[in-house]
Amino acid sequence: MFFYKLYGLTVTSDLEIPDAEGIALTQPALSTDVTVILAPVSQDFLYNEEYIQITDVWGYYVQNPRHFYMRCCGYDFEIADGDSIIVDTHDQDAGNPDLSTFILGSAFGVIGIQRGLIPIHGTAVVTGDASVIITGGVGSGKSAVLSSLIIDGYQYLADDICMVFTEEGRPFVIPSYPQRKIDAATAGETGDSISDTPLLDEGGKDKFAVRRAVEWSDETLPLTCIVEVVPVMRENEPVFTPEITEITGHESLRLVMRNQYRPRFVASIGTPPGSMKRLLEITSSVKTYRLLRPAEGFPINETARIIVESCF
Repeated sequence: MFFYKLYGLTVTSDLEIPDAEGIALTQPALSTDVTVILAPVSQDFLYNEEYIQITDVWGYYVQNPRHFYMRCCGYDFEIADGDSIIVDTHDQDAGNPDLSTFILGSAFGVIGIQRGLIPIHGTAVVTGDASVIITGGVGSGKSAVLSSLIIDGYQYLADDICMVFTEEGRPFVIPSYPQRKIDAATAGETGDSISDTPLLDEGGKDKFAVRRAVEWSDETLPLTCIVEVVPVMRENEPVFTPEITEITGHESLRLVMRNQYRPRFVASIGTPPGSMKRLLEITSSVKTYRLLRPAEGFPINETARIIVESCF
């Protein structure tokens, strides 16, 4: 049995989760928030007409908002009530690093949704006594900007999933675990060392798992700003200085909603009234920006500098 503190939750797991290295508990907590169980999962969900098949090896089924099934890379998952993740390995290697990545990503993303948290796809950077979330689509440059900021001495709370909750109308980001993911090209641009780091398959793209606890903060911090990074191809100006614009009103809400982690899951599970209230509290109390950067010749350090000047 293994014990962890993940996303502010105490976790008891039948499986060792290598990606959570550095935050394992030496003994169980007095109470457990989430249990990861190694056990068979019924295959019935695969034959339900509402099963959503994304690829031949990846799909999911929402039985109801509290009960969620997934299949990925030969593993099956049953996630229920925001407090249990059943993993069926079908006698495959339970030590596969991609399984660990999937548990901490998609599976805990569903746990967050079921618990009423707002999971935002991005990276959360510490700005003294507060935090900023850098979000955007796949390949937008979130991890590259984080690498640049870390080299400048900043810490991060989360990379990939930023779990946000609100308290008395004020949003906070919960620390996830001390790991960030970068590709070889980003490491070459930022000078980030990836020697002796595990290689992961992130949606068909190779990334390196960088685990340096000194770069990570385990403190829950207020959220003060969200920046969406958007790569843009301009025919007459392929290289340009990144441009940042403040977004307000309904567009701010739309920005946050489209950048929630696994928007397909959110759309299928639904947004309960409590979560919509939290989304409105987030967008009404933080500054929201859209940053356009060139799709080619990405000026990583310049982009990081603009974000610091606007939000930190």
